Amino acid sequence: MGFTLEYNRVFYRHNDLLIFVNKLGDSNVYDHDGLRSRDWNIISIGKEEKMWTLIGERIGSVAGGMLQRAVGWSDSRYFTPLEYVKMYR
Repeated sequence: MGFTLEYNRVFYRHNDLLIFVNKLGDSNVYDHDGLRSRDWNIISIGKEEKMWTLIGERIGSVAGGMLQRAVGWSDSRYFTPLEYVKMYR
């Protein structure tokens, strides 16, 4: 079974709204060069409270091992829920 890899994350601020953009890929999807396929995705647009709620929801995937950190081009590493929250502080 595959899992989602999180490569990069960026927050953009526009007035009082935050735009949460994340570079994601899947562990079992490769492009024609043999590298894991990855794309930038807009995860959410909203106020800061909404972003923290979303991060809290994603912690469930972290704890279950379905969301992992990409390390280099082909490796991954498990997060702990605390490590995941620290990335966003």
